[in-house]
Order: sequence, then structure tokens, then C-alpha cells
Amino acid sequence: MAATDTRATWSLEVHDGHLIADIGGTRALIDTGSPVSFGRGGPLAIPGRKHTLKPALGSITADQIGGFIGTPVDCLVGGDIFHGRVLTLDFRGMEMIVEPRGFSDGGVRVPMRTFLNVPVVPFEMRGGVYQAFLDTGAKVSFFDPVLFAGLEPVGVLDDFFPTMGPFRTDLYRVTLSFGGVAFNLTAGKLPEQIRTAVSASGVPNILGTDVMRQLGRITFDYRNREIVL
Repeated sequence: MAATDTRATWSLEVHDGHLIADIGGTRALIDTGSPVSFGRGGPLAIPGRKHTLKPALGSITADQIGGFIGTPVDCLVGGDIFHGRVLTLDFRGMEMIVEPRGFSDGGVRVPMRTFLNVPVVPFEMRGGVYQAFLDTGAKVSFFDPVLFAGLEPVGVLDDFFPTMGPFRTDLYRVTLSFGGVAFNLTAGKLPEQIRTAVSASGVPNILGTDVMRQLGRITFDYRNREIVL
């Protein structure tokens, strides 16, 4: 790990599609789809300030999250920590980079807004333009059932949602475009209980790490409200 007051780089591990960063010896699940962070350990030193974590999210602990994803974690790091910062996930170098200031590198820029600290971006699928949460906590992408109309499922997925626990859903093969890049995915139908939980956002779709890992590198610029590909 290399860190300064303005920039930090940590090693990144992918476990079954989930992103784990080693932040000063703390195993952190990186979850841009979570509005809040929680877990055990001392304050996390992230460029710009230190963060003291709540021990749990309601009754959900880091140990339970580790059990769901199949590898131990000390904490979950979500949008409350990344808000106002620049987060880069480099899947080629297997690094996570966090900076407190604006981003000026080249690349395709996609407009981003946030809902409760969670990034929301546009994508194209089946002739329409829709909105999706950009969620590093999702190992596959999930979409509103209406986007699978006329398609036959190709399998099932057992997964979990932190505040709801395990669930099972159908999988479909789909093609979509994000930032001008085409993706062929095996994606899940967003379960009804999760659609209900996110209904206030009006965003019933999730782009997961299956999209991000294909890109090789992605930057979440929370300060300038854009994604850089």
C-alpha cells in the first residue's frame, strides 16, 4: 500500500465477483451500492480524513457479510466514505486508488448522479435508455423484469442482499451498452423484495462488477459527478 495525504493505493482482490481491498491490514468489502459503511477495527485512514465505522448495519455484521460472500472481511466500505472523493478500480493492476480531489485523466465520461450516496448512471438495453445503480457490491448485473420480456431464463443464481439476506433469481443472456461500450452478460432478474426496497429511487436496475471487470479500469468521480471509463 502506498498513501499520502492526497492519494492512496491499496491492493485489490476479486473473490467470486466481490471486491476486497487491503486498507492498512483491514480487509474491506468495497460496496458502492451501500449508502453506509460498517465493521470492526480502528478508524480507516482514507485520504482527506479518518472514518470511525459503526460496528453493524442494524443486525448485519461484517462476519455475516463474510459468510455470505465466502471470505472473511473486517468491514464494508460504502458510499458515505467515497462521497466527495475519486475512486479508481484498476482490474489490470489489481489496485484500488482513492484521491480527495478532482479527476483530469482522459477517457470516456459518463454522467453520474447519486441517490443516498449510491451512483446512478444511464445505460442502453433492448432499444431503450434506462438508469442503473453502479454497484461494486453486486457480482452480476440485475434488471427490472420488464427488460427480460420474451426471453427464456438460462439458469438461476443464489446471491444475497446485505439487509435482506440470501435470495434466488433467474438468469438471462442480454446485451447492453454503457458509456458506448457493448457488453454481453448473463444477468439476473431483480427480486421483488429488492425492487420494493429501492422503489423510492425509481431505479430498478443494477450494473455490477461483471460490467466493471470487462472494462479493466473504471473511475468513480463523486466530486465532479461522472464515471470515467
